[in-house]
Amino acid sequence: MLFLTSAPQHSLWYLGLAAGPCRDDRCALVQTHWREDRVDFLLETLKAGPQDLFTELRTFPKLVSRPRDRLLHGRRVLAALTRYAREFRPDCIMVGNDSHPEFYAALRGAPDAIGVYVDDGWGTYRSRSECGGLAAAWQRLKTGASVRARRLTFGVDNERPALVGGSRAVHQAWIMAPDYANAALSGKLLQSIESEWFHDPRVVGHCAAAIRRAGLDPDCLQELDLLLVLPHEAFLRRHPELRGELQKLIDNCAARGGRVAFKHHPRMRAGGLHFPERQSVEIPQRLPAEILAPLLSQTLVVGIMTSALIFLPRLRPGIRVQALVPHAAMNDPVTRIYRNMGVELLEQAMPE
Repeated sequence: MLFLTSAPQHSLWYLGLAAGPCRDDRCALVQTHWREDRVDFLLETLKAGPQDLFTELRTFPKLVSRPRDRLLHGRRVLAALTRYAREFRPDCIMVGNDSHPEFYAALRGAPDAIGVYVDDGWGTYRSRSECGGLAAAWQRLKTGASVRARRLTFGVDNERPALVGGSRAVHQAWIMAPDYANAALSGKLLQSIESEWFHDPRVVGHCAAAIRRAGLDPDCLQELDLLLVLPHEAFLRRHPELRGELQKLIDNCAARGGRVAFKHHPRMRAGGLHFPERQSVEIPQRLPAEILAPLLSQTLVVGIMTSALIFLPRLRPGIRVQALVPHAAMNDPVTRIYRNMGVELLEQAMPE
């Protein structure tokens, strides 16, 4: 199995797959298409620790964005990835974004391998109607131009499906909730990511080590009553009523003697909230909330427009989730996904 990871959540899914259905296979975890503003604490932990679940761990440089450097640099990177796939000879090549050129470069090196999509979050559950209209038609024109440009630049047959997982190169998918998959995935072999894989002591140990590597003692997550997954500050400025509701949740939990954890958006801290010093703990911004799941128990998780509310209760049964939704966003595509998947909605009244 060749696992291509371009986001921290992908590394977590691959860790579960390596401990579960792929436990008897040769598994390589390969970092590609990495954004500079992300840190994969789990992957860094795996590199530093025992190789108990993966045969190999590799990192390939990100394709540069400067046009004058893309041709030579990009082709060198993709050619190296093609050679690696040819030598590793995987049965399957898994990816969280089937529009990345690295996926097609790996398939070029292992043409008999099965292309497999793994859950990438919101896009997995979007309806095709949300991709319609004039804006979508313009996007399709730009996408077609982008595909042709990439093919000329990188020399690989790169698809850009309208919905993730929808490329012809993808034949199977491992996702959290197959019953709610987008229309592009309906013709694929869909399989469910199972919570039991993440109970494996090796998976729990690697997650705890990643949390520690991010600067947080994993023991502080025990007997946690409330976890807040906070939105970008700009979202709170657009919906100021939410800040007051969040503060009420914090104060009520503290008044009952409960312990509160909070996680800011990866790119912006939410201001104006006050947490009880002795009863609260801050989760590192760059640490995905999903990595906490193997160490949580009966925690209530409240979030605003975050895919963590979809994944957490499926990773760790017993976790309760609630979405704090502004009145103006009750018909938002994200809110519809929450509603379809059984996430409890805490609707807020319109501000006066």
